[in-house]
Amino acid sequence: VISYNLHGYNQGLTGLQELVATLSPDVIMIQEHWLSTDNLPDLCNVSHDYFLFGSSAMDENLSSGPLFGRPYGGTAMLIKKSYSAVTMTLSTAERYCVVSVANWLLVNVYMPSSGVKDRRELYTDLLCELDNVIQLHPNKNYLIGGDFNVDLNGNDYVSYAVNNFMLRNNLYRLDVLHPVGTRCRPTYGNESLHTASCIDYFLTNSQSDTIGFNTVDLDLNLSDHLPILAVCKYQETVTCPNTKPAANVT
Repeated sequence: VISYNLHGYNQGLTGLQELVATLSPDVIMIQEHWLSTDNLPDLCNVSHDYFLFGSSAMDENLSSGPLFGRPYGGTAMLIKKSYSAVTMTLSTAERYCVVSVANWLLVNVYMPSSGVKDRRELYTDLLCELDNVIQLHPNKNYLIGGDFNVDLNGNDYVSYAVNNFMLRNNLYRLDVLHPVGTRCRPTYGNESLHTASCIDYFLTNSQSDTIGFNTVDLDLNLSDHLPILAVCKYQETVTCPNTKPAANVT
């Protein structure tokens, strides 16, 4: 499973194509594609071996008239078609999407950054929604990945809230379970601002079925994020999703 903040479809397309060509991941969690719902199928141009589901953050803005400023947000997942028989889409929202694949519950998140209005309240509400998603599917392995927009080794309110969410749900960070080289290698960087930080993570409740983690260096990466990679074991004997849609999650 790959998680990759594109920083826009046009910037991230080359990186996505390289990931598919070199690693052929089973699942790609995408954040910040910046596409409207009408343009979401553009993500299928990456490869015909995948099917897509996701959501746009642009629709409400576009429905009120012309877009001013740059596009923003959005989450999506690309999943190999070979897994279609054991896959069920459960929930899509502006900042997260949830899918069941075999015995795994995969959650792709794009959490609010420090510049977002009412960030604390929004972040807290999103974590509560993710609590509900997990409680609805207690028998699954969870893999929650994406852009958390916070350094989880920090000591601010948001870092505390995420770490408390992990404690409530018995979740572990893959970069801690499977450290590679220097711990907390930066996954985000802005050369013009001379900043770099580790804000992209994978969390899981299954230590035994997650067997690897790494960041991925691309030959050409026009995004301001590095992709991260999780290697997981799954039950090949599962023939249909052992779960139900999370209809009461908004």
